[in-house]
Amino acid sequence: LVEPRWDRESVVQRIVVVIDSSASMQAFREEAMESLAREIPPLATAPRELSLTLLESHSEGRPLYRGESLSEMQAILKDWTPSHSAHSPEAALRIARSVAGSEGTLLFLTDRDTEVPYGGLLLAVGEPIDNVGFAGSRLETREAETVWEVTVINHNLTPQSREWRLGAGDQVTAPRSLALAPGEVRTLSGKFPDSGQQIRLLLAPDRFPPDDTLYLLPPSPKQILTAQAVAPEVEPLVASL
Repeated sequence: LVEPRWDRESVVQRIVVVIDSSASMQAFREEAMESLAREIPPLATAPRELSLTLLESHSEGRPLYRGESLSEMQAILKDWTPSHSAHSPEAALRIARSVAGSEGTLLFLTDRDTEVPYGGLLLAVGEPIDNVGFAGSRLETREAETVWEVTVINHNLTPQSREWRLGAGDQVTAPRSLALAPGEVRTLSGKFPDSGQQIRLLLAPDRFPPDDTLYLLPPSPKQILTAQAVAPEVEPLVASL
């Protein structure tokens, strides 16, 4: 009777999500998918065509998904592995705002408490977690033997204990116990096997897996062929180099 009408034949509701691609997000993959499932449907209540876009936060935002299905976007995240170091998401957020337009919704999904520019909304996940991991390595040759040294750090404010093992080929040693005080850095060391093959150091896994495994290769001299055509008085200098 009142003939309700839309001003335009088709109105698209755009929701663009920029997801933090820092490696720390690996610990909160499940929380990220749950937050999208919980927060996006209330934003998409208008009777419009829905357009969903998912971008990574590093560089200029590699697109992970474009479509209309929230379940398909969540499926993409199941196979996605964030692996970048800490970075500014501003460039990706700027592109996301241009994709969303002035009336679209921009969400930044991250594990950090931060301000979101360009009128975006913060969708924060995560919580403090217990994390112990490898923090560095050093190789040294002593009496024709190569010795490895690695550092392990406890990132927590509480004491932590972990088991660690050494693997070479198909062989893995029995687990050894390691106790760390809050914030403590401990050095582990050993010798490469006589075969000179790659070894791997393994910590008992926690919620942040990237720093639980460390691969090491023994140093191998590289032969370099050189040719020189210099004046005789310069040859000693070239030889020293």
